[in-house]
Amino acid sequence: SHILESMMIMSFVEDVINVDNVYTLMELAKNIYNNFDLVTECKPMFDMFVEKLRQLYEVELSCNLTKIDFDKDISSIVDEKITQTTGVQTLDFSDKKYCLLFHSLSPRETAENLVNGIAEAGKNTLCTSIGSHRNLSLFASERIVFATDEVPEGLFIRSSNVNMSTNGDVGYNDFSDKGALRMRNQRGALDTSIAPQDYNSEVLTFREGVKFKYIAIPCDREPTAEEIECAKKYNLKFIKTQTLSTTIDSPKEIDKELLEVKKIDTKQNQDVKIDSLHTHLINNKSEVRKIAVFGDSHGLFEPTLAILEDARKQGITEIYSLGDNIGTGPNPKEVLELLDEYGVKSIKGNHEGYVVDGIEKYMEHLQQTGAVDEARRNVEYVKSMLTPEQIEKIEQYPESVQIEIGDKLLYLTHYMRDYNSGELKDFPEEVDRIIQGHEHFQGTTDKITTLRGAGIGYNPDFGGFSAYYSIITVNPDGSYSIEDRSVPYNYYSLKHDINESYMEIQDKEKIAKWAGVSR
Repeated sequence: SHILESMMIMSFVEDVINVDNVYTLMELAKNIYNNFDLVTECKPMFDMFVEKLRQLYEVELSCNLTKIDFDKDISSIVDEKITQTTGVQTLDFSDKKYCLLFHSLSPRETAENLVNGIAEAGKNTLCTSIGSHRNLSLFASERIVFATDEVPEGLFIRSSNVNMSTNGDVGYNDFSDKGALRMRNQRGALDTSIAPQDYNSEVLTFREGVKFKYIAIPCDREPTAEEIECAKKYNLKFIKTQTLSTTIDSPKEIDKELLEVKKIDTKQNQDVKIDSLHTHLINNKSEVRKIAVFGDSHGLFEPTLAILEDARKQGITEIYSLGDNIGTGPNPKEVLELLDEYGVKSIKGNHEGYVVDGIEKYMEHLQQTGAVDEARRNVEYVKSMLTPEQIEKIEQYPESVQIEIGDKLLYLTHYMRDYNSGELKDFPEEVDRIIQGHEHFQGTTDKITTLRGAGIGYNPDFGGFSAYYSIITVNPDGSYSIEDRSVPYNYYSLKHDINESYMEIQDKEKIAKWAGVSR
């Protein structure tokens, strides 16, 4: 319910900010006056907005931290050599998916206080670096680096993917501390751990109650005598990590049986009124009909999300995908979930056909492109990821969609030619324009518009990586125009989605090249 409520508040605020003329502003003021009781009822939700976000990030961090259940047989993740050599049990995370909080012992701290979660006078807050299989960038790594898998409820303040410079500067046990209310650079745990440009990412917490359980040992060196002595003195374990400032290639999952089950409060808030407030105060739906069209997401979650969010912010609710939502990319299941969440109507592409019709139907096309084995691997991977319900829904995708605009007809399809023979398909004579995907590269002729793939390409005008789609605007006179749009997306997250997937290495390399993240 926190997520739903926060999204409603942010959507409301976005629409208020985007009021761009005096008449709409006057209408908003009038609606506030006429619905003042509802506004008053919703005010506490706005007052608590920052706290609700803090709670969301706290829960998200807790869900991502790797907490081992030591009551289970953990021999499969123990480095026996270091354990026997040092006499300290050592967990090997150097090739695993993991997420932990790290802290370098400073001259102003004691190991005893860190291990026992004790706050000294004037040192009420604690900065830790968040590290994972995506990256481990640490400050003062030449010192003993402690690690923990837990932040007790209520102790998380905020996070940042760059250094907040808060160690030693925060003196009061209050959420108004330096850095606590700044919303800059806050992301989820794994995105934060990426630490762009080698900034050590940070999580700011209250110090009292945060107890460190491990000492971190990068895999390119042996534990020092000081680290061994400290681990034995305080009954700590070693965590063997990857080399500092590196990503673990194709990390392995830790057996779920070895992880503690985390209980998350999922009770629903029955008093969410923001949606009602939004409806009564703001009408963000344009009177002009606008249609968003994209294609060839190819299992790329981040570009697809960027497109759908950009369309949402413009009040566009009529959205079409030209197909190939799946295939080649790492997140087919999540992409299809996005399409459902945003109400996207989808057309069947050849990659959907591979899954529901079998690759034999497309064999001539695949042989011509030398992609038979690749298609087989793709189908196997996609089927392993999708639910039966998602596959059933794909089976219902149409081959094309016709959109009437005044006396004109737009024809949306994945590809205007037969995949095997290359011959043009039959189209209604009255079609004014064909809009297709499949080729991944943008192009326009007198009657055919080809859209660039949703996440295919590199655009330096947007700082690098962009997602592509088109907006069809219907004009008052019944004519229409097509605007090409590119919007930035989370390049780092996509890069790691590909690396962490179970796709074959050649398929990872191909989609990374398509998306430009192998640069």
